[in-house]
Parts: sequence; C-alpha cells; structure tokens
Amino acid sequence: MLITSFTPFRDRDIEIYSKYKVYRNLNNSQFSLLAMSGEFKGLVVGHANYIELSDVDFTISEKSRLRAVKEKTRNVHAFAIGKLMGFEPSNLVNRLQQITYNPFQLDRFIYVHNSKPLIYTEKLILDNGKAFAA
Repeated sequence: MLITSFTPFRDRDIEIYSKYKVYRNLNNSQFSLLAMSGEFKGLVVGHANYIELSDVDFTISEKSRLRAVKEKTRNVHAFAIGKLMGFEPSNLVNRLQQITYNPFQLDRFIYVHNSKPLIYTEKLILDNGKAFAA
C-alpha cells in the first residue's frame, strides 16, 4: 500500500492492521498515532492528515478533561483506539457522519447532525482535522 499522508516520527515504523491510539495533535494540526503494541508501544510513531481506522473505541480521560476546562486550555486527553486500515483518502467518507468532541461543552464524542453520543464505531475516517464515523 502506498502511504502518502503519513510522516514517520523519529524513523519509527508502523504496521497496517495493528492497533493504534490516535489523537488530534495540538501543535501541528495533524493526527498523531501512538503504538499500542510492538517495539514502539506507548510512543508516537507518526503523524497524518488522513487516517482510516476500523473497530474503534473512543476514550476520554475525565481527570484531564476537567483540568482543561478549569485551566481554560487544551490538552491531549481524548483518543480513538482502533485498527489502522490506511492513509489514503477514499469515498467511504461520503457514507459516514461527521462527529465532534469539545471538552468545554461536553464530556463525550457526539454525532454532529443529531448530538447522539459515540463510544464505538466500526469505521472512522480522520480527514484534515475532521472526523467521520459509521
């Protein structure tokens, strides 16, 4: 598979179909991938503008979220954890619904169109700062 939107961090390798913890990087406006297993477990392995994940759970550290609200500043505390499927844009995004998370308004991820909470999805597309779920 050709990977065009992925930038490795410190020459660390990634494995398609492995599980990663993904978050929006507040410094470079990309998405960062943390390895969940292997040689680089717990470390950032790279950054991308476009990521496709499957079998995704959403998790939020409530303690860190409350700190962000109290200090009125953003910090990394919300993640999508799923199996990496690739970095190439596809038409799949057209069949998904946009989701959002704002720690200053809610304590969970929600669908934009109906505000229903989201804790799991079969498919997730992260595309240039936006997220889309099944």
